[in-house]
Amino acid sequence: MLSSVGLTSLYVAAARAYETEYRQRLFVDTYARSFAGDRGFALFSDLRAFSPGLSANDPHPGISIRTRFFDDALLMAVHELSLKQVVIVAAGMDARAFRLPWMDDVQLFEVDRQEIFQYKEPILLNLNARAKCVRKVVVTDLEQDWANALTKNGFDRHKPAAFLFEGLMFYLKPATVATVLETLQSLACPGSWLGMDFVEAELLNSPYAQPFLSKLRKLGCPWLFGVSNPEQFILQYGWQPRQPKIVVLGEAEANYARWASPVSSTTSSVFNHYLVSARRMNF
Repeated sequence: MLSSVGLTSLYVAAARAYETEYRQRLFVDTYARSFAGDRGFALFSDLRAFSPGLSANDPHPGISIRTRFFDDALLMAVHELSLKQVVIVAAGMDARAFRLPWMDDVQLFEVDRQEIFQYKEPILLNLNARAKCVRKVVVTDLEQDWANALTKNGFDRHKPAAFLFEGLMFYLKPATVATVLETLQSLACPGSWLGMDFVEAELLNSPYAQPFLSKLRKLGCPWLFGVSNPEQFILQYGWQPRQPKIVVLGEAEANYARWASPVSSTTSSVFNHYLVSARRMNF
């Protein structure tokens, strides 16, 4: 049985399935439809009301852009930095181990709770899925000792790695965010890469966003965390922005001709969604 937060991974899978079936698709995820199931598509339909302009089978532009952005940034980092370890934290229904062009010797660690893998693994088995890397499942909880669970599964903290936290941080309490990033400091040696996204802190208290935020609270998966200055925020945990740096979803670097209107911080009803690409600083 998936928790409320676990169900959001099915929502994202539904969004990725619609993108895969879109004519001008930004990526292909042939596993997404099976992962989403009826519950994922029902939740996507339920939340569609908060994305004006989307027709019945349209993909969610924000999720599609975010997915493609991190596909590109992750592959670029692994190639340019010669990384052999990739860690996807709160992996949910992520299928990058199966759909991206990895080198055979890359180890990809999917970190998430037991309920996620109890749902996900039988689907992959039924689809006869074959990872394009060395895929390792790490069953743990971010409020537990997830660093120890990761190292027990073969992660080497003395070698640089790519860490991806996609669509996660806004679901965490501020104290949990701090603990997670402090733990990451102990895992990521210099030369490591970080991909992460944040919503703007002001969104959480905005009257414009309250209908959507109220809906999430009723579903049991409230948004709890945002940042005002993402660069300053990650710097305090030892991460330096790198190309493509920190961009706002919908701006030129994260648009792919799919964002309907220009991003404007002067519009009171529009709030930034930050996409972060950073490198571990030397100390």
